[in-house]
Amino acid sequence: MNDPDQLGRYNQSSLALLLELPPEQTVEHYHPITMWIAPAGTTDLDLSSFPDGRPTPDNLKELEWVNVKIGCAPEQIVVGCGGRIHAKRRQYALKHRGALTINKAQGYTINNVAVEISPESSPWESGQVIVALSRTRRARDTIIVGQSRDWVKNKLWDVLCLPSQWTRFEERILALITLNQNGPVPLLLARDYHCDYPFRVKDMLIPTKTVGYVYILISTRDGNFTYIGQSKNISQRLDAHNRGHGAIDTAPIELRPYALAGLISSVGLDASVRMGLEQRWRVLREQSITDSPYRIVKLVESVAQHHN
Repeated sequence: MNDPDQLGRYNQSSLALLLELPPEQTVEHYHPITMWIAPAGTTDLDLSSFPDGRPTPDNLKELEWVNVKIGCAPEQIVVGCGGRIHAKRRQYALKHRGALTINKAQGYTINNVAVEISPESSPWESGQVIVALSRTRRARDTIIVGQSRDWVKNKLWDVLCLPSQWTRFEERILALITLNQNGPVPLLLARDYHCDYPFRVKDMLIPTKTVGYVYILISTRDGNFTYIGQSKNISQRLDAHNRGHGAIDTAPIELRPYALAGLISSVGLDASVRMGLEQRWRVLREQSITDSPYRIVKLVESVAQHHN
């Protein structure tokens, strides 16, 4: 992003060099910092060609590097928790050349990697451990900074063994199709999308089969509003709710759109059974001592178990 005072002098793909560290006060108050910008098309700078591995301003000028001041990028509004939390992101319009996200780092081979693993900074997902330890060709080129060897070893093992949404999802599917599973096959399958679906909420696949469902919706605009209903085709019913034609309670435009948070399904679930399950779920919601939408969704398991 261009700094207003240096418009057109550099862009997101430009290579920049910080020759002198800015004063602490400058950074704390997000004042512009001085950097050197490489000519267009320059992708590298051989520091070994300079005395002590550090170029001087005159060296950079001879190479047609330009001295500019770089300020903050425009503040961005970051929205989370279904629109209920709004935050501002403020940062310099810079990214370290070696900075990579976990996803972008996959497939890259790096000569040396340093990873901090300590109580203050450690991985929390198995994918982070795998990426961090697989970027170098030799194990000795991966340096772990932090606690004692035993503490790091135990921490990494614990993280690698943590179940994920994906593994829980697979276990539930396998339980339904395995003949020698422990216990009877449930008559009803209760799905809590919040726990079991391994992807983003907006990517969830909505069932399209006409087999009968009892479901719970949560407003994406008001996370405390839930609606429990039943339908033969959940996909068509959800679409009707989001168009304002599903039910009186879900018609207000300030509550729409809705997300599917949980459901009960079974082949041949007729209308009378669906209405009974819907009523029991609503009664449990009214009797619940918590207003937590997540706890209300979890009641789906109790409804299915009672029926089974």
